[in-house]
Amino acid sequence: MAWTALTTPQERYRRAGRYISGPMVDTEKIYKGDLVRINADGEWTSSGAPAAGDMFAGIAIETVDNTVDGHNIEVDTKGIFQLTLASAAQADVGTLVYGGASDAANDQQSVYSSAGTHSLLIGAVVGLGNIANSVRVKILPLRYVSA
Repeated sequence: MAWTALTTPQERYRRAGRYISGPMVDTEKIYKGDLVRINADGEWTSSGAPAAGDMFAGIAIETVDNTVDGHNIEVDTKGIFQLTLASAAQADVGTLVYGGASDAANDQQSVYSSAGTHSLLIGAVVGLGNIANSVRVKILPLRYVSA
C-alpha cells in the first residue's frame, strides 16, 4: 500500500516513549524486573510460554497485582539491563539474545543466545554482568521475530 503524500504541514504529537503501559492479562501478577510481552489479544503478560505473534514490550518497572482485574503495567523500553545468561562469556558481547524459550516457559529473567519456538527478541549483549552467568543487555522491545 502506497503512502499518500502530504499537501499541508501536519502536527505529530509526541511522547518521550521511554515508559509505556498496557492492560494486563486478568488474574496475573507481574513483578518489578519481569520481561513483559504483549500477546495476540493486546494484553500484557509475563507468565507462560510465548505464542506466535507475541512481542517483547520491556522490563516491568513496578510490581502490579491484577488478581482484581483492570490494572495496567508500566514497562521501561530503553536502556541496558543485567539479565541471566547461562555460561555467559566475553564472546557473547555483540550477540542478540532471546527470551521465552519454550523449554523455560516460566522464566522471566533469563535470556538465551539462540531463538527457540516463538522466542522473543530481547536485545543485544553489550557486556558481561557483575555476577556469574549474567550479561548487560541493551533491550530492543517491540520487534517481532519469527523463529
